Amino acid sequence: MTMHRTLLVFAMAAVVALATAAVASATTYSTSSSFGFVQHPDAALGQINFNTGPGACRQGRKVKLFRKRHGRDALVGSDRSDSAGQWEVNENLRDGKRYYVKILSKTFGYGNSCRSYTSSALRFPSGTA
Repeated sequence: MTMHRTLLVFAMAAVVALATAAVASATTYSTSSSFGFVQHPDAALGQINFNTGPGACRQGRKVKLFRKRHGRDALVGSDRSDSAGQWEVNENLRDGKRYYVKILSKTFGYGNSCRSYTSSALRFPSGTA
């Protein structure tokens, strides 16, 4: 019985060691995105940059478009990025108003993650700050 317990303890230690190694190798990737506007129909569009780690950091990311205003900023719309990291929010944007995007963080495979990202605000339709 003692030998059986010893083997069980070694097996459990091996499982803990493997789990610790998997967590220790987890990586957090930065996120960035380009974005701008088109008119008729009005839309904000952009692409999560390719230097943002693996494809998992570009594909399927939730992107939210906000309009800057006094007090709480207004959520205008949202989209999920495609396999190339491209996203588009088609809404009635208001001339002269400033908009920005937030890309939410994402966790994938074995504790790897992609950081969230918030762009600077751009004025519609010129795209200037």
